[in-house]
Amino acid sequence: MAKRPKYSVSRTPREIFSSRGYTPPALNTLDGLQLRGRVWELLYAAASCRLYFKATDHLSDRSLYQLLEEQWLDRPIADFPKSAVKDTKIDVSALTMSRQSREETQLRYYANDAYIALWSSSHPDGVLPVREVLPFDRDRYLPVPPLSEQLHGVRFTPVEASSDTDEEDPLGLAAVDGEIAGQTDQMLIMAEESSDPRHQREMKILKPEEWVLPADKLIQTGRRFVPPPEIGDEAISAVLWELLADLAHLGFCVGHTDHLTDQALYADLWSRVLRQPALLVGYGAGGVWYKDLLGRWEEEAIECWLRFYATDMERAAIAEGKKVSRLPPKEACISQRDWRLPQLPCAPPTQ
Repeated sequence: MAKRPKYSVSRTPREIFSSRGYTPPALNTLDGLQLRGRVWELLYAAASCRLYFKATDHLSDRSLYQLLEEQWLDRPIADFPKSAVKDTKIDVSALTMSRQSREETQLRYYANDAYIALWSSSHPDGVLPVREVLPFDRDRYLPVPPLSEQLHGVRFTPVEASSDTDEEDPLGLAAVDGEIAGQTDQMLIMAEESSDPRHQREMKILKPEEWVLPADKLIQTGRRFVPPPEIGDEAISAVLWELLADLAHLGFCVGHTDHLTDQALYADLWSRVLRQPALLVGYGAGGVWYKDLLGRWEEEAIECWLRFYATDMERAAIAEGKKVSRLPPKEACISQRDWRLPQLPCAPPTQ
């Protein structure tokens, strides 16, 4: 009989994160501008370690962060290895030292009719708290365990193309948008000429009239989209994670960002990446627009990959096959961000 794998139960979430280069900042160091982004950064870091939350909509961002900081970050949990293929679910409504508080929260916000009936029969003298509408809208966007691609049908892949828009240019970047215009016809021709049935099927889904500029979509939906010069160094990380979360909620994810500082990544997203049309189907709608920040894997992108991301074995194979004229020196990544980037259920796994 095969031995069951042993799991560590002595590591806290804070220790798990620290081993991967992430330290959640203390709540008392965060102002209102930084709080929302830091909440999502923590939630995505947890998801990348297969720790998933539910039942958070009764808490504000500050209350949620405070609860996790005080009741969860330093509480030992099972640290499953990747080979275990096992997730940990955390019910935030139960993260309190008081049983009475847990029960009241469940009855006030989350309990269904069957649970309420069972509770009433078990507590004939008990007084039910008044049911309340959940005051916040976070749970439907919380990270969830990845699903196989087959469960989502065709995966939407990034295509460099553009479409016209009737929206005004609220951020004064019409010149940037103009640089990527005029490629729609070429893309449709390529789709018609493709002999790959899957490619043709994907292109039929990607109707030009459904493309949008993510920058415009952010503004239309009321998300904060601040020009880089208006963000101070102390707030840039939090604002970046707020933007990454908002993009994920629209169905847009990025990868290969560790060669960029937070400032450089935010500036690239603001000025270039989010000015390129995309098909945004929304969170959990069966597809994701995935943007590789290395670009089209031309010479410059390949050199960047070899410099920052390629393993020693991959670099050796490239050198042996003489696939590049010069092998750039190996450099450490500037950031340790990619492992905890938002990953929608059918997004490509982070390397």
